[in-house]
Amino acid sequence: MDARFIDHEKKKVLAVQMSCPWMENREKKQEQKAIKYSPFRWEIKQQFPGYDIRQYNIIIDVLGEWATEVDEDMRELFRA
Repeated sequence: MDARFIDHEKKKVLAVQMSCPWMENREKKQEQKAIKYSPFRWEIKQQFPGYDIRQYNIIIDVLGEWATEVDEDMRELFRA
């Protein structure tokens, strides 16, 4: 993970992973990150029982394009 934000008042943990793959690999990278960091999410759940754990994969390809999921994640992150 590139960053982990813990909000004790709202009982939330935001785990942020960022990467910059080649254009064809953007969707594949999203799947890889979800699988790769599932043990990390489990570990955080053990450390912070009762907290809402969210993983955000911010994947922007080398030409600066991203999926609509990134837009949604960014809105949710910065609204939090």
